[in-house]
Amino acid sequence: MEAPDMTESSRDAVLASRNAPLRRRRRAQAPVQDAGTLGFEDMPDYLQDNEFIKGYYRAPDMPFKQTLRSLFDIHNETGNVWTHLLGFLVFAGLTFYVIAQPPMPLAFGKRQLDQLWLSVKDRVHGTADHLHNLQGRLPHLPDLSANLHHLQERLAHNVDSLVYEVKEEVQHAAQVLHDRMHSITDNFHYVTERLNTLIHEAVSDLLMWPVPRWPVYVFMAGAMICLFLSAVCHLFGCCSRHLAQIIWRFDYAGIAILIVTSFYPPVYYAFLCQSYWRIFYLITTSVMGAGAVAVSLLDVFQKTEWRAFRASMFAGLGLWGVVPLIHACIAHSDIAAVRGATALDVLMGALYLLGAVIYATRVPERWLPGRFDVWLHGHQIFHILIVLAALAHYRAVMLLLHWRDASGGCAASQVASPNVADLGLGLPGRFSASRSAVSGIASGGSVALEQVVETLREYALEYLRGLLSKGGVQLPAAATVTVAAPQGGAVGS
Repeated sequence: MEAPDMTESSRDAVLASRNAPLRRRRRAQAPVQDAGTLGFEDMPDYLQDNEFIKGYYRAPDMPFKQTLRSLFDIHNETGNVWTHLLGFLVFAGLTFYVIAQPPMPLAFGKRQLDQLWLSVKDRVHGTADHLHNLQGRLPHLPDLSANLHHLQERLAHNVDSLVYEVKEEVQHAAQVLHDRMHSITDNFHYVTERLNTLIHEAVSDLLMWPVPRWPVYVFMAGAMICLFLSAVCHLFGCCSRHLAQIIWRFDYAGIAILIVTSFYPPVYYAFLCQSYWRIFYLITTSVMGAGAVAVSLLDVFQKTEWRAFRASMFAGLGLWGVVPLIHACIAHSDIAAVRGATALDVLMGALYLLGAVIYATRVPERWLPGRFDVWLHGHQIFHILIVLAALAHYRAVMLLLHWRDASGGCAASQVASPNVADLGLGLPGRFSASRSAVSGIASGGSVALEQVVETLREYALEYLRGLLSKGGVQLPAAATVTVAAPQGGAVGS
């Protein structure tokens, strides 16, 4: 009777010895839970959010200082906190970089400068009328020959009287000549000052350089607010039930703020020259964003019956972004910067969508419960994708900002790209390219605002010479007009 027992015991021993390496491998692969953390079953119901995260929970109702020190401990929220805390620091650094970065120089080619000149030419044309009036003021000496002939006849009568009258005639002629020349000098000064003013006003009205930066700062602030609130919520989310419920509302509010502020730069720069659409999109987005923040924070919307409304509010806010995106693509389909920014925003949307799917399906921890308690569970991957999506949108925003800077706002929006090498100012054939300001710009590359103003001055002088030569008035080749660029550029808002 004992032999079968011995045989069965031997068989169990053999099986146990065969399975020993497998058990050792499993124990080695399983995470060792920190003694200061708890398991899923030990947590109260309001902290049992993900049943596939089995361990490394911090104790509920931790004191504030202990919770703050847990920033540097290992638990299942460590990755969630640091992914967005580091993202916050990245965007803070990028904000200072944008502040310190000089604006993109103007990138005007022949076509862009011609567009600007057509807007300036009508203002300059009126100056030619004033120059035509100078034709009647050219100095003419009095008819001294007739006067001297008359005096010659009186020579025989009175020599002394003749000398006195000749002296008076000569003095009178000199005074007339002096007055006429003084009048012409004053009028030429008026014309040059008027031309100076016209070009200055035209540049101020038409050129917006550098373009306003505030939409970029709004987006950067929104990204930092969202990431910082998320890090704080994940750090202090293990507090009491009442405090935890309040904290997580701010996490949702931060998401709404990020979505809304992401609209501002692309809408503002894409529709910079269409004020109606710019204002319409900014107002509607702001109103929807305010509604989403209210839904996130107010007590009345936290009830179960409002759950569908909360979800639809966030979904509608996100889908609304497609409308101005498509509109901008249609309106600026020929602009390389807009196409590039659109591609980056599509990438941003794909990253957000992928992150939402991973967050909702709770993978990969669903496949291997307990194996991703600390690192690389679905919520961490979701956080990483949010930061990457925000960085993609930042790059899209900078493309649009550089495009508007290089094109002088609305002055010449058809700039292909700020980095194209041959964006120098080629001059029209009807104008001389030998002048210093013009030849300096025509050498290629980016141009300064002062160079554009100087080139417009050359255009204006050539234009006036052509008009006046038809009327018989010659504008002196040496005539110069000193035109200073507007202080700080022509800035619009």
